[in-house]
Amino acid sequence: MFLRSQFNSKKKCLVNGAIFLLTLIAALGMAWPIYRVFFKVVIDCNEGWNAFFDTAAMHGTLYPSPEQLITNNYPPLSFYFVGFFGRLLGDVILAGRLISLLSVLFIGFFIGKLIEQLGGSFRDATTGSAFFIATMGLFFPGYVGMNDPQLLAQCIMLGGTLLFLKTIAQERTPWAGLATMIIAGFVKHNIITLPFSILLWLLLRGEKKMFAKCLLVAASFIAAGFMLCYWRYGHDFFFNFFSSRRFFPSQDLAALIDLSSILLPAAVAFFILWNKRTNQGALLILIIMVVGTMVLFLQRLGSGVDVNGQFDLNIAVAAAAGLAFHFLSDPSLSWKKTSKETLQLSFLLVLLLPFLCAPELHQIPQIFSRSFYQEAKRRENIVLQEVQKIHDIPGDVFCENSICYRAGKPFVVDCFNLNERIKTGKISPFVVTDLINNHLLTKIVCNPDITWPPYQATFLDNLKSPFQHWTEFEECYSQSR
Repeated sequence: MFLRSQFNSKKKCLVNGAIFLLTLIAALGMAWPIYRVFFKVVIDCNEGWNAFFDTAAMHGTLYPSPEQLITNNYPPLSFYFVGFFGRLLGDVILAGRLISLLSVLFIGFFIGKLIEQLGGSFRDATTGSAFFIATMGLFFPGYVGMNDPQLLAQCIMLGGTLLFLKTIAQERTPWAGLATMIIAGFVKHNIITLPFSILLWLLLRGEKKMFAKCLLVAASFIAAGFMLCYWRYGHDFFFNFFSSRRFFPSQDLAALIDLSSILLPAAVAFFILWNKRTNQGALLILIIMVVGTMVLFLQRLGSGVDVNGQFDLNIAVAAAAGLAFHFLSDPSLSWKKTSKETLQLSFLLVLLLPFLCAPELHQIPQIFSRSFYQEAKRRENIVLQEVQKIHDIPGDVFCENSICYRAGKPFVVDCFNLNERIKTGKISPFVVTDLINNHLLTKIVCNPDITWPPYQATFLDNLKSPFQHWTEFEECYSQSR
């Protein structure tokens, strides 16, 4: 009996050690995005695009007219939020990057709170939170610490979900939770998984009256939001927001490759929760996982939709991981008299395996080397040189968005959205060429070293490259030569 107790005690230590290792990997995964955030290098072309509209929200036209060659197909709130903090910091791109970093950490915190709200312990919450942060830092680092509103919107949406569930547990109408989720939708409009899932959960629970009330309240809030946008921006808002877009079914192959980073933990967690599906918390997370998967593949059909379409599902899988870890302590889930510690340790190894096998984890020590810092500074100096070169060119310039923004040039050509308008027949394919030929626009191809991608392209990026249909400037440049 004493030996068995001692053996179980050792297994508990191993379980705690595995949780600590997962937390350590999460911290290491964030090292690269944090290191990169203060360097004036181009992380992604979306940064400059967002920066132009962040600034326009403070003093300018947020939604351009149809005659212009730029389009703002995002809802308005993020631009005011980032623009305000950018004014305080003196650098709107830096403000957006810091907000993105903090959003990842807050999402991790909210995932932990969700797990606790559904019955888990602090240890279960830590498991789910660390899994999410490690997933984002190692497999999706391009969005972590980038000036883009996606993660801010996810953070607000998850906070609204927590408010919703807390109020529902008190058998009251979740006005605040619904309002917060609608606000999140007006920060970024593609995060529909959580609101749709919790409404479906209410319906499956048999709470038809609450479902109808929430649906009516949500619809009223959304309608009020669109009316405010019309009152503030007029018809231009709807022209921009519902701009043309093409669809590519083969992009779902790229989505499958992105999904592979969380597939094994997701499958095992789903199986555990399915065995506990009579539990309302398990049922909710199962619904979010299923809806999140469907939304992911539907969204990835759209031209230009990137890995951010998976972030709702990443949140769901992280919550599932923490809740599944909690349920493994339930004696009803025991298998052939296997102890709960053995089951939990085995599950933690499933969670750890994708990270331990990922090349990105083993490349992290490089960022602490002197040569890595020197390379960062070299690229930053190239950015500053390109900015000065663009600044000195008279008139309007068509080049990489971040460089044009930092050079103080106006935003006159939105390459991706303009290309969608061209390909769908909404505008002449020679519109940019004519401006260049008439000397009304100067096209500059910037030094490729202005970008500072991760120390290496992730192995997921290398796998899915044959399925990418566009780069930001490729088609637009080709039609303007």
